[in-house]
Amino acid sequence: MAAAPVSITVIHLYDEVALDVDNILKPIMDALIGLTFDDDSRVTDATSRRRYLKGTFRLEGVSPALAGGFALGREFVYVRVADAPPQDQLT
Repeated sequence: MAAAPVSITVIHLYDEVALDVDNILKPIMDALIGLTFDDDSRVTDATSRRRYLKGTFRLEGVSPALAGGFALGREFVYVRVADAPPQDQLT
């Protein structure tokens, strides 16, 4: 499990009902406790996006997991946890 600061990216591709982006992030972070990190206080950077699945997208350098979600053709949530940027960086 990660002991250093981490970042999380959550992308919700919805079909009919768009959930509030702030209501998606916290339950996912809580579910990752014990799986990806020991405590969600390790998350220092978070990005949450919500997009209509039937929209038009430009996909560049996407992960196989995100591409696989699109291939399903139905609503999905993509989650990526990575090392956080340097803690003295505010860009």
